[in-house]
Amino acid sequence: MLMRRKRGDGGQALPILLTAMICLLSLGVLMLRLGHAGEMRTRAQTAADAAALGAVANYRKQIAEDLSRGNISFLVQHRGAYSAAKRYATANNAVISEIETNGSKIRDSAPGENDADVPSYPGPVKVKVTSGDCQVVAPETGDPVIKPTPSPRQTRCTEKIQGDEGIGREATGVAIAKIDLPPCEYLEGAVRWDEHGNVTEWARVGITCAGVKVATATGGGGMSVNTAAIQQVFRLSLTGSMMDLTGGMGLIPDGDTNISDPERKRNQELGKELAESEMGWTGAEWECLDELWFHESGWNHRAKNPSSGAYGIPQSLPATKMGTEGADWATNPATQIKWGLKYIKGRPDYGTPCKAWSLWQSRSPHWY
Repeated sequence: MLMRRKRGDGGQALPILLTAMICLLSLGVLMLRLGHAGEMRTRAQTAADAAALGAVANYRKQIAEDLSRGNISFLVQHRGAYSAAKRYATANNAVISEIETNGSKIRDSAPGENDADVPSYPGPVKVKVTSGDCQVVAPETGDPVIKPTPSPRQTRCTEKIQGDEGIGREATGVAIAKIDLPPCEYLEGAVRWDEHGNVTEWARVGITCAGVKVATATGGGGMSVNTAAIQQVFRLSLTGSMMDLTGGMGLIPDGDTNISDPERKRNQELGKELAESEMGWTGAEWECLDELWFHESGWNHRAKNPSSGAYGIPQSLPATKMGTEGADWATNPATQIKWGLKYIKGRPDYGTPCKAWSLWQSRSPHWY
């Protein structure tokens, strides 16, 4: 038997259906906008992390220079830290809005005009950056965002590539980084004896920090520094950020780093050469890559993680993936490096060493 629909049912259902569709559409628009805002915040935070780490990396560079002169006082100039932080922020499409250390602000200024210009002990560095873009079309509709009568609160901008007019949007990121400062001492050694074999003169023959020899005396009165050893004991870490990276991370190599210093140095030099020739990565990007792979493998092409099986300089997992670059992937540093460069470049969430290095530190346990 056919049931006769009551009069008015269709009139009630249609408004409900339309309301539901409008709600779903509004939710979709909101999710797209939140996604865009979240992406901007992530980019800003990545830039802040990289800039803060770049600043303390400059401290380590100055410390290495002090060690080469036989000096273990470790007083640093903070203007160099500002320049390094600015370079890393720029590489991540952001600008520094504030940077401070030991309670004093660091500014990009001439000597004598800086609150933190006087050499001092390197403390934690806090960096705040701003990252922005010029939105020409709305991501949810594809329509131009500039209306005939724009809102007074909207900031107009010009898109760099096409020159179209849009609305400027910004996001901020804040990060704090520090450098571990281990106790250091001079190594004394005999340099002169009398005819009976008795020591008549002692001199400084090297420097150790946390029990690791970081410098060896040379004939000219200076010291030859061990870069890998300095990276090992003068560790860099994020101690705080808007992403709640708290408590420090003690960055140490995850793989086996049982490799001779000459081998490690050759692998690093090869990595620097290939990063430039294969990808055009120099300056700040090379420094990020150097940090990333030092902490992953110590630049050891034989490094193997005993837990995961990750292997080689870039710690490929599984190791056989590097076979796409050559059958000698297990023994040839160049094959491993070329594969690792392409891996970083091809990852949509990395693209560059600085982004990979920043994300590596935001994860516990560390990985990229």
